[in-house]
Amino acid sequence: RDLHSFPTRRSSDLAMSGGKKKILLRVAALALMAVLVFTFARKGNKYDQDIYKRVDGTKALTIRRETITADRIGSIDKDKKIREISFYNCVLEDDAVLAMGAMKHIEKVEFSSCSGFSTLAPLSGMETLRSIVLAGEDSEESAPLPDEKSMFDADFSQVTDFSVFYHKMKSDLSFLSAFPGLKNLRMEYISDMHQGGSL
Repeated sequence: RDLHSFPTRRSSDLAMSGGKKKILLRVAALALMAVLVFTFARKGNKYDQDIYKRVDGTKALTIRRETITADRIGSIDKDKKIREISFYNCVLEDDAVLAMGAMKHIEKVEFSSCSGFSTLAPLSGMETLRSIVLAGEDSEESAPLPDEKSMFDADFSQVTDFSVFYHKMKSDLSFLSAFPGLKNLRMEYISDMHQGGSL
């Protein structure tokens, strides 16, 4: 056969092949950079939080290991779809709790191993609040929480559900008189509960 009948690669073809390789390498490098930027952005996220969308379209917000300020509460309150807030290992100063009292859409609040506040009485101003959960022990690294009677020294008539888990009680059950509208009360794994209290 004629030697020229065999297919050969022209120099222009080789140049194109090399060009494609360079393009592919650049695309791969850009993709890797995008993954790294996304990863570090997540690690450097200002807040450790999750927002869950519920079946009815409203949201539940979980916040972890954060010092909560009044400004932070104000920013949360801007999202009117948030109905539930859970604080885990957070420090809430009294001004943040005071700001929570002005929230108009929250139905449930959970405090788990939180510290910093001297009272939760301002929450009585949350007209839509129906459920409070108090869980976990006082943090060893911060000032202990006050006794329950001081903590709930207000009228929580709007609250129908109150739960306490893994909590060391500092007062008797007389503090529950602040919740005349209770329908569901759960108290589990409670330690050092004083005697003589009544509902």
